[in-house]
Amino acid sequence: MISLPLPDLGTILPKLGSTLINKWSQISPKEDAVQILYDLAAMTRYTEAVFGRKFPPCDDDSYHEYANYRNLSIEHRLLEYQGERFESVLPQNFSIEDSVEHCCLLVLLLYVNTSLWRGYPASSAIIHNMVRRLKEVLETVIGSEVAFKATWTAHCDLFIWVLFTGAYCSQKQSEEGFFRDALRKTAAVLGLVSWEDARELLMGFFFVERVHLNVLKEIWRFPIE
Repeated sequence: MISLPLPDLGTILPKLGSTLINKWSQISPKEDAVQILYDLAAMTRYTEAVFGRKFPPCDDDSYHEYANYRNLSIEHRLLEYQGERFESVLPQNFSIEDSVEHCCLLVLLLYVNTSLWRGYPASSAIIHNMVRRLKEVLETVIGSEVAFKATWTAHCDLFIWVLFTGAYCSQKQSEEGFFRDALRKTAAVLGLVSWEDARELLMGFFFVERVHLNVLKEIWRFPIE
């Protein structure tokens, strides 16, 4: 059984999600998702505390069972929110304004399914389908200078996170090159010449070194100019 009270988790990943939470009102007309973001940050810290053995010893799977239950709840809430906002809209019919929010929701769902307890591989259907959808939505704006300036120009840091998560979740899949190329080009524009620069930016979104750092270093193994 879980021993209570649990230690304070505020010092674990203190910047996690903060940039995205602060930006949410700029990318969505609805504030409903903000509490989900706070809860996702809290559960990420809880997960990292378990992996880092920060909690009192437990002689059963109570920590894992609690994490699985909470993470499934967060995933359900994200899917419900996404359905209310975008379920009936085809990628080619997204308004310019909506495409940024939709990409964020897809990336959050990818994060929940690859970076917490259930680490689905990039080849699994659930991940590959979301990655393909993310690529489709991005292609509707990347291919148009006018559309890109109206969406991502004001959110280049957010764009880096979206592209990195796409690259992480498409490893050894046909979409990987698209995400990596766009990521390196955007990183060059922002002056993120090293993986340390990129990590500092990503820490304000949903990024966990235990999960993501090796891939980040691998992407930046060649200098970005």
